[in-house]
Amino acid sequence: MGKDRFFSITLSVEQSDLWIGWNGGSGAGKEDFASELQSWGRSELEGLRESLEGYISDHPPFLTTLESWNEDPFAPPLVQTLIRSSQNVHVGPMAAVAGGVAEALGKRLDEKYHFRELVIENGGDLWISIRSPLRVSVYAGLSSLSGKIGITIMPEHSPCGLACSSGTVGPSKSFGKADAAVVVCKSAPSADAWATALGNRIRYSSDLLPAVNEIWNAGRQETLGDDDKIMGILAILADRMAAVGTLPIGGL
Repeated sequence: MGKDRFFSITLSVEQSDLWIGWNGGSGAGKEDFASELQSWGRSELEGLRESLEGYISDHPPFLTTLESWNEDPFAPPLVQTLIRSSQNVHVGPMAAVAGGVAEALGKRLDEKYHFRELVIENGGDLWISIRSPLRVSVYAGLSSLSGKIGITIMPEHSPCGLACSSGTVGPSKSFGKADAAVVVCKSAPSADAWATALGNRIRYSSDLLPAVNEIWNAGRQETLGDDDKIMGILAILADRMAAVGTLPIGGL
């Protein structure tokens, strides 16, 4: 992050468990700004969750489908984002939910407070807005590479999303066994959906390179919008890894 003093809070609403880090911004000088941010952020997060839960209540299959969902112009903005992001990847819309919530909340917070830098982490998926390079450590469960590999996000890539799917860590559904399947896109929900698709393809170490190449090629198609195109991929299983893209990746 930048040279300004860095602050952070945590924010939890039901299944949503977020970490919010920032520096600068219109509220930076207030003594009680962290409390204000937590209160306002909670209200916004609850609103996002209510819009999603309301749609699921009216359309129960939306929660569990593993197939793309048809576009719905009457759906709430967050739901429309999840539908669009997952359609590009041919996965269910909830595969993009963690990144979608992080991005939606991040944009609302940034619009209100105009932070110098802002990072929101939601269940291993991040929305990142920075002005100096940020090295993100990759947690990969019991892998010998866990915490030893990092991806550097450069300011020119920001704002962007970094998502991590795993078949061995956390509650998210995956059909693979990857310890970490990481994708970076300008769009956080698209990164989340692509990471899910990548993780689904990795069951053995021999799958690493073919899966990374397949998702990279799919995520660089000209038919995709710039926000949905993949900028970088990193996949880890046990003591093996594969990576592709323009983002700096190295040891910590």
